[in-house]
Amino acid sequence: MSTRKRPPPNPLDPDSDSDTSSPPTSKKRPFQQKPPPTTTTTTTAPPPQAANAASNDEDDEDDYMNMTIAEPTLPETFSQRKKRLQLEAETRARPKSKAELAALEKANRDAALAKSLLDTQTPNKGLLMMRKMGFTPGSALGAPTASTNTARLEPIPVTLKEDRTGIGHASAQRAKLAATAPPTTTTTTAAAQLSPEDYRARVAEEQEERRREAQLVAAQKLAEEFECERSGSSVGTRAVPLRSINVLWRGLVKRREEKERERRMRYDLLQSLDAPRLPGYDRDCELDEVDKAALGITVPGLRRPAGTVVVEDEGEEGDEVDEELEREEARSAGERVAALCEYLRRQYRYCFWCKCRYEDEEMEGCPGVEEDLHG
Repeated sequence: MSTRKRPPPNPLDPDSDSDTSSPPTSKKRPFQQKPPPTTTTTTTAPPPQAANAASNDEDDEDDYMNMTIAEPTLPETFSQRKKRLQLEAETRARPKSKAELAALEKANRDAALAKSLLDTQTPNKGLLMMRKMGFTPGSALGAPTASTNTARLEPIPVTLKEDRTGIGHASAQRAKLAATAPPTTTTTTAAAQLSPEDYRARVAEEQEERRREAQLVAAQKLAEEFECERSGSSVGTRAVPLRSINVLWRGLVKRREEKERERRMRYDLLQSLDAPRLPGYDRDCELDEVDKAALGITVPGLRRPAGTVVVEDEGEEGDEVDEELEREEARSAGERVAALCEYLRRQYRYCFWCKCRYEDEEMEGCPGVEEDLHG
């Protein structure tokens, strides 16, 4: 038995067998031990959407302060339903307060006033009657007005009257004010023609006139005090007739007595409201001696009751016109002040501008009679 060597395989020959180390093919293959499997870890990057979702989940899990936990809703029990129905019934049965009723009334009134009277969705009785007479919403109704020269498209709006005066009171008040007010045409024209310089001059003149009037009253009071001091009487009490007082301050005395007489008359009227009225008290005729004594008027030869108020009965003296006093008051305040200053210097050696009474007639140290000389 001869053995023949096989030639080595040619790598360039495709038909040659490349596996030289493999044993010949047999039905039973010998047992071969397999190497252990090698585990390779491959890292695959997640998609960007999944990464964003994961980061959002982490942020949501970490935001414990803003987490809202839904409370489980339990079904309403029988006792809870009974209590709720009882509370609703008590709320409906409770009478509303005045504030609630006023608010409800205001809301209903505003809603009714805001609704158009020509609303076709909810027509009212008036609109239905007008439709039957041939009116259609949107068409004009009535005569054209003077301002727009067109007829009215909407009904006259409702004006709510909130005061308690009668109907027509406001128009009557406006007419009364217009009748009593002076005409504004002359005033407006004069104000328009008045320049700023003229206005300032007029205001300065008015202020100077008021200052002169105040000086006149002060000089009259000083002259009266000096005269009462010389005669030994007190200021405010007159023991001589009014015409015998010097005309320079006679007006001051007359105004003071008239004011005192008015005060006494008001006092007597208030005191005699509950007392019985005597015959002839409210008449214009002259009272007799008995009525004068009953009313407290001084009557010669009669004694008046204690506690009665005495009212001087001037007679004809108060009714006569004092022409001398009228001529004096017709003069300007500056002229009257100058006359009083001259009288005080001549009679009492008193300078009204220096506010000083001198010892001799020369009045050494006084600049003069005029106010401007005193600075």
